[in-house]
Amino acid sequence: MRSRGRLLIFLLVALAIGGWYFWPRLQNQLAVQNRTSSEISWLTIDDDDHQQSERLEHVTAGETRATKLSIGSENKFNVRGQFADNTTFQGGLVTYKTNEALAQRLVITITGQGQVSISPVPSKGL
Repeated sequence: MRSRGRLLIFLLVALAIGGWYFWPRLQNQLAVQNRTSSEISWLTIDDDDHQQSERLEHVTAGETRATKLSIGSENKFNVRGQFADNTTFQGGLVTYKTNEALAQRLVITITGQGQVSISPVPSKGL
């Protein structure tokens, strides 16, 4: 009886640790990637419904940074920001539709003079 109780406790602890580890990896995620040669001083991302907003600061050239914004089946984000040389950019509205599966990962990419695009993250990740 004691060994069954210990086994049950062990299994419950293992299940809790496994859930704690894997749950964030199953959530939908949005990241920002700076593919310019300049640092982005600040960047603001708002969803089209004005329900969510996030401001990122000091995104270095080549850096990819995760956001806390959630994504759904149809995603519309307004992106604007400012480079380190005080040049501002208005990326406008970027949209993407997902298949509503778990662990969807999208990346908003800033290129050139502030052009903005959104795409799925390749299966190998960023």
